[in-house]
Amino acid sequence: MFEVHQQHTVRCEFQFTVTPQSRQVFEGEPVTFECRALFDDEIDFSWTRNGVPVPVHERLNFGTPQRIYQSGSNLHIRAVNGTLDPGDYVCLATARASGARVASPAATLDVIGEYRQRVEREVLHTTHSPAA
Repeated sequence: MFEVHQQHTVRCEFQFTVTPQSRQVFEGEPVTFECRALFDDEIDFSWTRNGVPVPVHERLNFGTPQRIYQSGSNLHIRAVNGTLDPGDYVCLATARASGARVASPAATLDVIGEYRQRVEREVLHTTHSPAA
């Protein structure tokens, strides 16, 4: 009597190779959160902010650049808004074949003041400084 053993090739589920990092930026500045995983071409990426899906668009929508967009697996914010954007961002990677989903560690976005006001203060300070 022969015993037959079937061999199955099981592909290891993916893991992150790059996870988003916490950032601290001035309001109005751009920011990018990077996220990559093994087998990138077999994974769909999405993002959450404070547990809520981030509504992202393609880079251009009818020729108009979007403020928040996803390029590949990375999330881009063209001009950070101090009211709308601070929080914890998580990259979600979902395997197309199995539906398995993995979440990255959270990356916190802190927004410092308003960028325009900072620049204006610097210019004002420089142009109105008493002569030495």
